Amino acid sequence: MGAALKERFIPLTLNPPEHQKYRRILNPLMSRQRFGEMAPAVQALVAELLAPLFAAGGGDFAAEVAYPLPARVLLKFLGLDDSTWGSLKAMSKERLEGRADPRRAREAATAFRKVVAGVVADRQKTPRDPETDFFSAILQETVDGQPLSTEDAVTIGYQLMAAGHDTTTSALASAVYLLATHPDVQQRLRADRSLIDTAVEEMLRFEPPFTGLRARRPRRPASAGKRSRRESWSQSTGLRRIATQTSSPHPMNSTPHEPPIVTSPSGKGCTCAWVLHWRDWNCRR
Repeated sequence: MGAALKERFIPLTLNPPEHQKYRRILNPLMSRQRFGEMAPAVQALVAELLAPLFAAGGGDFAAEVAYPLPARVLLKFLGLDDSTWGSLKAMSKERLEGRADPRRAREAATAFRKVVAGVVADRQKTPRDPETDFFSAILQETVDGQPLSTEDAVTIGYQLMAAGHDTTTSALASAVYLLATHPDVQQRLRADRSLIDTAVEEMLRFEPPFTGLRARRPRRPASAGKRSRRESWSQSTGLRRIATQTSSPHPMNSTPHEPPIVTSPSGKGCTCAWVLHWRDWNCRR
């Protein structure tokens, strides 16, 4: 939708060298160390959201966990009020649902940016600790020797708040569905947590949360020869290494195949209701 509205996203739509100027500002704020420091708070939030499901013996994981969690984590990262997560999701929903109507899309984007502009104005008036407050941190930075402009600060914040949580909601719901329908894989991950990183990468590949993402591979020269489908798969990092002994008819356990050159994922996520039963992780659609 951003392209349709000719929106300028920072740094998403920028080319070098302008792109690097803003990445220099954002990289330290998105470092592994910074996210690591957030881990205890995020874990506590996950436990809080899961508690009612455990107490009830089941529930709607998508609605009760996957839907609020990414927005609340994003607000924590930005240093904003946790109680505003509902309005953040509502603004994002309006922005996405308005894509088919340019006028509605513009109105939604304008309303969203107005909210972000209010946050920027507040931090300009009353700066907070840049170690914990994202907007206070970026407002201290410079571009080409000049203070970061109000418009650029709003644009950066708008991009993060508009696009920083919906795909994660879909990814979480899809991941739980995959685990629920492959209990043997789930058991192996419980037994050996070193496999979790690989599992996450493969879950994202099997169920990409972003619709319309096109992944392209460079054309191989004729002289290089053609790799076999099995060879291509074996050279990739696969959840298949975790699920080789499972029998469910899912791509994780199917005959090795070449990943598609162009991927236009369906982005299941919360388009279906995944209902989680905590005792056996069974899900129904």
